[in-house]
Amino acid sequence: MAENDNWRQIVRRAWAEPDFKKRLFEDTENVLREYNISIPKGVKYKVVEDQLEGERHLVLPPFTEEDELQVDDFGRDINSGDPGF
Repeated sequence: MAENDNWRQIVRRAWAEPDFKKRLFEDTENVLREYNISIPKGVKYKVVEDQLEGERHLVLPPFTEEDELQVDDFGRDINSGDPGF
């Protein structure tokens, strides 16, 4: 199963289970590991929740001189190791 599918499982569970959602915000890295999502060395993830109204979040991928920027259909950098959470 791809990491994208694992993230989708996490999102669905967070929507359905308030206690799991709370743990996802408080202990993100361990939840990701439980779902076999690799975390690159030196990377720390923080989960933020978008709202339907008001402030929304757009993630700008980091620029690297070594890699040519390649983005997926959602504008996420596919070379960064960031699954676009």
